[in-house]
Amino acid sequence: MIVTGHILMLGGIVVILDRATEYSFQTALITIVPVYALLWSGLRKGVGSICHMS
Repeated sequence: MIVTGHILMLGGIVVILDRATEYSFQTALITIVPVYALLWSGLRKGVGSICHMS
Protein backbone atom coordinates (compact mmCIF):
# COMPACT_ATOMS: atom_id res chain seq x y z
CA MET A 1 0.00 0.00 0.00
CA ILE A 2 2.81 2.43 0.87
CA VAL A 3 4.68 1.69 -2.36
CA THR A 4 1.53 2.34 -4.38
CA GLY A 5 1.12 5.67 -2.63
CA HIS A 6 4.69 6.66 -3.45
CA ILE A 7 4.28 5.71 -7.09
CA LEU A 8 1.04 7.66 -7.38
CA MET A 9 2.57 10.67 -5.61
CA LEU A 10 5.67 10.70 -7.78
CA GLY A 11 3.66 10.15 -10.95
CA GLY A 12 1.32 12.98 -10.05
CA ILE A 13 4.15 15.38 -9.32
CA VAL A 14 5.93 14.51 -12.57
CA VAL A 15 2.76 14.90 -14.66
CA ILE A 16 1.98 18.25 -13.02
CA LEU A 17 5.49 19.52 -13.72
CA ASP A 18 5.30 18.22 -17.28
CA ARG A 19 2.07 20.08 -17.95
CA ALA A 20 2.70 23.24 -15.90
CA THR A 21 6.30 23.94 -16.94
CA GLU A 22 8.42 23.81 -20.06
CA TYR A 23 10.23 20.71 -18.78
CA SER A 24 9.65 17.39 -20.51
CA PHE A 25 8.32 14.34 -18.68
CA GLN A 26 11.80 12.78 -18.63
CA THR A 27 13.43 15.91 -17.23
CA ALA A 28 10.81 16.22 -14.50
CA LEU A 29 11.20 12.53 -13.68
CA ILE A 30 15.00 12.55 -13.32
CA THR A 31 14.78 15.73 -11.24
CA ILE A 32 11.98 14.74 -8.87
CA VAL A 33 12.94 11.13 -8.06
CA PRO A 34 16.28 11.92 -6.32
CA VAL A 35 14.77 14.91 -4.49
CA TYR A 36 11.82 12.79 -3.35
CA ALA A 37 14.18 10.03 -2.21
CA LEU A 38 16.24 12.44 -0.11
CA LEU A 39 13.14 13.95 1.46
CA TRP A 40 11.69 10.53 2.22
CA SER A 41 14.97 9.36 3.74
CA GLY A 42 15.07 12.45 5.91
CA LEU A 43 11.52 11.90 7.10
CA ARG A 44 12.13 8.23 7.87
CA LYS A 45 15.44 8.53 9.70
CA GLY A 46 15.63 12.19 10.65
CA VAL A 47 17.12 15.14 8.84
CA GLY A 48 20.66 14.37 10.07
CA SER A 49 20.58 11.04 8.24
CA ILE A 50 20.68 12.79 4.86
CA CYS A 51 24.16 14.14 5.65
CA HIS A 52 25.41 10.69 6.72
CA MET A 53 24.13 8.69 3.75
CA SER A 54 26.84 6.67 2.04
